[in-house]
Amino acid sequence: MSHLLAPQETTRKLLVDVSDLACADRGTGIQRVAKSILGEWLQNPPPGFQVEPVFLASAGDGYRYARGLRRRYAPGDTAVNDEAPVVFGPGDILLSLDLLFLNPELICDQAGRYLRSLQAQGVNVRFVVYDLLPVLMPEYFPVGEHNERFVEWLKLVSETTGAVCISGAVAQDLRSWLGQAGWLRPDFVISHFHIGADIEGIPCSRGVPDNAADTLAHLQARPAFLVVGTIEPRKGQRQMLDAFEWLWAQGGDANLVFVGQQGWMMDDFVERLRQHPEKGRRLFWLEGISDEYLLQVYRSVTCLVASSEGEGFGLPTVEAVRAGLPVIARDLPVNWEVCGEFACYFSSDAPGDLGRFLRQWLQDWQTRALPDSSKIRFLTWRESAVELFRACNELPYDAFERVLTG
Repeated sequence: MSHLLAPQETTRKLLVDVSDLACADRGTGIQRVAKSILGEWLQNPPPGFQVEPVFLASAGDGYRYARGLRRRYAPGDTAVNDEAPVVFGPGDILLSLDLLFLNPELICDQAGRYLRSLQAQGVNVRFVVYDLLPVLMPEYFPVGEHNERFVEWLKLVSETTGAVCISGAVAQDLRSWLGQAGWLRPDFVISHFHIGADIEGIPCSRGVPDNAADTLAHLQARPAFLVVGTIEPRKGQRQMLDAFEWLWAQGGDANLVFVGQQGWMMDDFVERLRQHPEKGRRLFWLEGISDEYLLQVYRSVTCLVASSEGEGFGLPTVEAVRAGLPVIARDLPVNWEVCGEFACYFSSDAPGDLGRFLRQWLQDWQTRALPDSSKIRFLTWRESAVELFRACNELPYDAFERVLTG
């Protein structure tokens, strides 16, 4: 794999690897993070840095500039040579911001050698790690190639300067897993940051369906519980529907709202949603909606349920809090990290237990006896981008504040 080294310049480059996003916008939560951070850095570059989105073209061809993405997220940009080879310089930062392992051609020994050669020339190479769920909860993912590639990707990550995780919980998981695998080097830096909550920030996908007003009116007609996330086994949607069927059978009158695209290993559940007798009345599935529409949904429901059995951070949680919603969360370390004592937590997997919990929650909501979710601390995407930059440079927090206010 070839690469170009430039003489040291006064302005260093922050090279943001968005290889998956450059291939396709899948509308996932991880890509929303990548788009938001990239957009913030392009419009508010860290002092002394030139920001460039890049992609790894192939294992043998090195990185190229993704200036089509640059123009998309930095309106008015006039950059040319969309896919020119990247010229690296000592002191540059190469940060992999989305999921490189999704492309099997890029995860190989040759890629590892390439990244090590960049580090030897003074390039600061880091990866953002969103979670370790494919190795910690393999039963919730397709068997075989997906998990194998993820392990290969973790090996590649372990050979770089360091990893920046999206929560302290993920940082602890990574440190523990790499230690058990024998891949944790003494000089490998593991840090973390938190992601942003301002869904209307840059870039916000637009578009509202013709029936949106009617749907939102249905959501507002009775208490509505919202679950946001890809329809996949670990997200807890199956348990939520079971619990609501129990609640409805007991005379409870509330809406259950799922927002998210269909994922894997859930064909039977999706068919159940499509054929359910409460569909369109008290059960709603809004599939693949825009950020603009999601923001309207947040403002039309009663609360958010963070039902996932495993999560790296939980982007919908902070988005919902910013929209003024109370939070019901599964009792997970990452949810306590994000919400502290200002959410209501459940732990049982039994649908009846969750149904009783939700019935009690409704009573507490009516009497205003719930924790105050407005006290949950969240970041804007600008703050998140600065925190990530600080973590990449291992800056102390006083320097972080100077960058934020500079």
